[in-house]
Amino acid sequence: MITWEQTVESESLGERTIVGEMCSGITAYRHGRALILKLPDGGFRVLSTGYHNGGFTDSSDAVVNMGTAGGKLEWVMMGDRETVIAYNNACFARLGLDPEKIVAEGTAANMVNASIGSVISDDIPVSIAITAGINGNGGCAGDPASFDEAERYIEKNGTIIMLLSVGADLSDTAMLQLMNIMVQAKSCVIQEMQAKSLYSHRIATGSGTDQIAIISDKHDGMKAVGDISIDSEFARGVVSLLRENLFRAFEWQANMTPTEQADILVQLSRIGLTMTSIKDEIRFPNRMKDLQDAIRKLVRDPYLVAMVTAILRIYDSIDAGVMDPAQGLDAAKRMALGALEGRLPENPVYSLRIEDAATIPEFLSLLCAMVIEYRATEIAEGRR
Repeated sequence: MITWEQTVESESLGERTIVGEMCSGITAYRHGRALILKLPDGGFRVLSTGYHNGGFTDSSDAVVNMGTAGGKLEWVMMGDRETVIAYNNACFARLGLDPEKIVAEGTAANMVNASIGSVISDDIPVSIAITAGINGNGGCAGDPASFDEAERYIEKNGTIIMLLSVGADLSDTAMLQLMNIMVQAKSCVIQEMQAKSLYSHRIATGSGTDQIAIISDKHDGMKAVGDISIDSEFARGVVSLLRENLFRAFEWQANMTPTEQADILVQLSRIGLTMTSIKDEIRFPNRMKDLQDAIRKLVRDPYLVAMVTAILRIYDSIDAGVMDPAQGLDAAKRMALGALEGRLPENPVYSLRIEDAATIPEFLSLLCAMVIEYRATEIAEGRR
């Protein structure tokens, strides 16, 4: 088997190219698998949650977002922390970076899909660079644990990396407050996108490997900021910049957009329903081609997407304890059956099963199968 040393030495890095200019003279480069924010001198303070030189650091040469190589070798290597450290240091060295003088974050995203933007917020220049994926590692705070960090180290596909530079002299308190604001803003975007958790039936709040770095310009003459509240004009500008670039990064890396999320299968997947399980509800009196055509037409039907999303909100309210389960289920049934009147097959057995459904997932699974059967029958009749 090849070794990680061989892969590091064999990797073709290409030329270091400029991909963006950030505030305070910071240049963003792409080099190999890395996005490198080169700090022009030592007059910066960095707060990072990344795996390499995290915490508060001064006089760093660069802040790096390092993409992983992928493949069998990398996953095997991830089982040993010392090996991971040696591997990363070797990668940094090949990029011409001193491992002791940089701050680094890590992700499986490709730096081609990094979104970079800048804004002037309350007379303070701010820039951000984001890579984002969540489909393989989305989670909601409080989900069941998926592994024991004391036993092994893992790297999963699906990480949001946010690198923010601020053209002001932020106090340590202000940097921590800004990080808190960024985390809240990130979670709001994910909730709006209704990205699912991979570890529960809830909507995600982030991924298990999200990281943030904030770069403060400490040069003489910079505006001093002692503290930042979430309702300040400055925070509003930062959040707006973050949202714009996070939405773009999701689209570029994961093809996750509001349009792609408007799909009943995407919505139902977080409660464990798939087209296979839905199709198993009924022994359809339809040809397979008609069923497939019906499914293609229905999964993105705006009316059905709206109905399913509304029922899932009832489900979430029941789960949160703010709605009585029996009353919530009854409301979901009444709403759906009323909304779909004339678009469901007339079958007394189906009616009995709908009445007997004891949970919202059970009800939605049968209901979707009934909608598919009705539409497939319409297709068949139109062909005759």
